[in-house]
Amino acid sequence: MVTKEELKGVHFFDSYDLYWHKGDFLPSTIVEYFKETAEPSFDEGKSYRTWGHIEWGTEAGLEEELLSYESKINQLISEHKLVAVCAYDATRVAEHLQEKLGRYHNVLMKDDSIISLTRCLDKKKMEAVGSDTGQNNNQR
Repeated sequence: MVTKEELKGVHFFDSYDLYWHKGDFLPSTIVEYFKETAEPSFDEGKSYRTWGHIEWGTEAGLEEELLSYESKINQLISEHKLVAVCAYDATRVAEHLQEKLGRYHNVLMKDDSIISLTRCLDKKKMEAVGSDTGQNNNQR
């Protein structure tokens, strides 16, 4: 249970206001808006968590902008050591885009599983090195 005092430390952003506050989905604008509104409250020694929800799928034609946003926000998350959850509706996001988005995330949570994407990426790198040298690196 969260106390009234603790609740004062919770900041809410409507995803539409965050992602479309200037009428378009421009990654640099979104990150700047987040910095302007959230960064002033970042204190040393405190931990911060974010939850972002992308409510549209690939039909909106925003794939490149979405990937650019993920890259830019990833830098901000790393810089401030934030814990971030990025939520997507798998039924609305094409599988190829889900794979691309996985490049920016360490963990994939589904209804029935949790997958370490960092481990998967490391394994793919090992396999790529093995294929370059003619070795098979299927070690676990």
